[in-house]
Amino acid sequence: MQRLMLIFLFILSLFKISSTFAQTDSITPVKSPQKKPLLCEVKMHDGSLYKGYIESQNDSTFFVKSSAGVVIHIPKSNVYSVEFISGHSTKDSIGNLTIHLPAIANQYYVASSNAFLLKKGEVYGSSSYFIFYNVNYAFNQHFSLGVSTSFLAAPIMLRAKLNFELTHKLYLGIEGLGGSGSWLNPKSYGGGGLAKLTYGNVKKNFTVSGGYGNVDYYIKPHKKKGGYSNPGHYKNYNSVLIGAAFSYTISHKLNFVAEAFAAPQLGVYSLSPAIRTTGSQNISWIFGLEGFLNTTNAVSLPVIAVPYLGFSFRL
Repeated sequence: MQRLMLIFLFILSLFKISSTFAQTDSITPVKSPQKKPLLCEVKMHDGSLYKGYIESQNDSTFFVKSSAGVVIHIPKSNVYSVEFISGHSTKDSIGNLTIHLPAIANQYYVASSNAFLLKKGEVYGSSSYFIFYNVNYAFNQHFSLGVSTSFLAAPIMLRAKLNFELTHKLYLGIEGLGGSGSWLNPKSYGGGGLAKLTYGNVKKNFTVSGGYGNVDYYIKPHKKKGGYSNPGHYKNYNSVLIGAAFSYTISHKLNFVAEAFAAPQLGVYSLSPAIRTTGSQNISWIFGLEGFLNTTNAVSLPVIAVPYLGFSFRL
């Protein structure tokens, strides 16, 4: 059972590591939620794309200013969608289509995150079971740095993320983390790396990931009369890590999310379906079921299923 709990903590520490457009010229102008213009990508019905800043609009026309300073007049009747790409690319729109500003829920599945671009200067994070926490700071839309730990500050790990947009709706993410068992077991240490590909938008997306993790867990010496019967030594846990995750909007306040991970060398596999709230921009609650399968012969309970509770937040 001790081995299973160690593996459980190992997995947690590593992973805690569209719509249609009505063709009309009577679209109601929408005020930008920010004072400065947002960088946008305007997609036309014929498939062509324009990137720039929406300087102004009227009932029939967008006035989009390019980085070169040229103002382009775009008839609204020819527009399929508008995506704000300041922060990260999301399915946004003007007029008849609802504007979906990026919510913190859009970055997460159950415990893991996708590879969407970040928002510069944002402090964000998540918690699992109110025990495990990670907090991150986004230096720009591509890079963030953070800390993963528990309320006991053990283990404590440094986590770095790099996210890039490869093409429309396709994103690449790279994560690295490493740390120690903190004051409870300072001689234990571990780390790993993970690469992920995310395809989709905030309404529907999926991510596949792969990487490697290693933990060197220090077993303290056991003292008996006459000396040490068992000197201190390290127990090594390492494995290739494979994952897949999915998010789908089922209402304007709820997403269905699911993720699965495998550590074949450890014989550990997990599957977690859940419901995530999306009604708030800055906090998202997650309720679901987390199941683990252990195929080794050293455990008495090969299958474990527990309720999952957590939340994600933006400060």
